[in-house]
Amino acid sequence: LALRLAGQRVSTKGYGKDQINGTRVGSDESSLGRAKLLIQALKQDDAHNGTGLRFLLTGEYLNIDQLGPPIHPEYASPTSPVRLAISGAPMSFPGEDKLNQAACMASPFVSPICKNPNLGKDDYDNYVASDPYKVHNNPGFVPNNTALVKSLTLTTTLEQDWATLKLIGSLRDNSNVKNKIDLDGTPYRILDTGTGDDSHQMSAEIQFTGKPINPLQLAAGAYLFTEEATERSSGVALVLLGNPPYAYRAEVQNDSIGAYAQASYS
Repeated sequence: LALRLAGQRVSTKGYGKDQINGTRVGSDESSLGRAKLLIQALKQDDAHNGTGLRFLLTGEYLNIDQLGPPIHPEYASPTSPVRLAISGAPMSFPGEDKLNQAACMASPFVSPICKNPNLGKDDYDNYVASDPYKVHNNPGFVPNNTALVKSLTLTTTLEQDWATLKLIGSLRDNSNVKNKIDLDGTPYRILDTGTGDDSHQMSAEIQFTGKPINPLQLAAGAYLFTEEATERSSGVALVLLGNPPYAYRAEVQNDSIGAYAQASYS
């Protein structure tokens, strides 16, 4: 009988700051756990005579809760609808940039989000090439990346002096898999996406290797896999120009079966 336990915990406060919502981004809160239990019911002698029988039970746990990294726009053509969506919007001084409002109106180089303050209007270029540790997400937007994964695997091994037989069964559950991204890097609803996934998986495998008749060597096996999942995605694209948000949902069923065999005679 043998037992092995392993675990890991990662916790970071985040290396970026959301100027609109006043929250940290680029954080990581993850937990990983793994346990293995080995039961040796029967054991062969040193010459591999007799019968060997062992069971290996493995369980894994993974919990991910992250806030995505700062995202910044790079370029938009002069005629891009992205510019039309922002152009003419009232200039805002969100978050800590409110402290720079007076100085910003006097000089366009004090605050990165008001490079053209004299117009009193916002502009797409105010968010291009800004501080890499600052992000301007939509008001109330939380860039969550989460996942909870749990799995259990049982491997049964039967050994004889002429053959080895393995039976492997596994269950896996993926839940709360979500990913939200404000892709445009501005405080306007230009391009936001979200995805989600919940799935349940099962697999079974049988493996045979040995010499049933000397000098014939044989390897054979079969594999079965089945999965049920619910996939979701949603988002908005240029909603300020009248485009409606979209949503997608799919129920997925995947099944797979395979077999193999190889023999050699020498």
